[in-house]
Amino acid sequence: MSKKAIINLKNEDNECFKWAVTRAAHPVNNNAERITKELREQAETLNWEGINFPTPLKHITKFEKQNRGISVNVFGYEGGVNPLRISEQPEGTNHVNLFLIVNEEGMQHYCWIKSMSRLLSSQKSIHNGKLHFCRSNSALKVLLKNMLNIAQTMKQ
Repeated sequence: MSKKAIINLKNEDNECFKWAVTRAAHPVNNNAERITKELREQAETLNWEGINFPTPLKHITKFEKQNRGISVNVFGYEGGVNPLRISEQPEGTNHVNLFLIVNEEGMQHYCWIKSMSRLLSSQKSIHNGKLHFCRSNSALKVLLKNMLNIAQTMKQ
């Protein structure tokens, strides 16, 4: 059974970060994985100046500064879903959660986390009930920062 928690945009270029952020900012009900003419036009409304593709995590802060209404959190998977980057942007912004996949050669690919509840439900709950994760809550931001610090400490 597919949870449909993560949307993997079907791009043929290295701009998966651009497409994932744009789709998260402009969600659609059907065929969210498609790079449409409309999605391309929506991407043009954001400031991509100086953002490299593929996009390293360190460039996301620059993207946020250039696009004040968007904050980006990035998660990865290592024994479970873990935060790789938590935005410092204030509450009230359009929060985007991305999932970063990195292969053995260091190639990376961003996907949009459409539903954090669906993604984390099997990790946090033994039943299939819906869980609610407040994305803009200050307490959650502190919790995610702590998780990120613990994960980084464990890698050292």
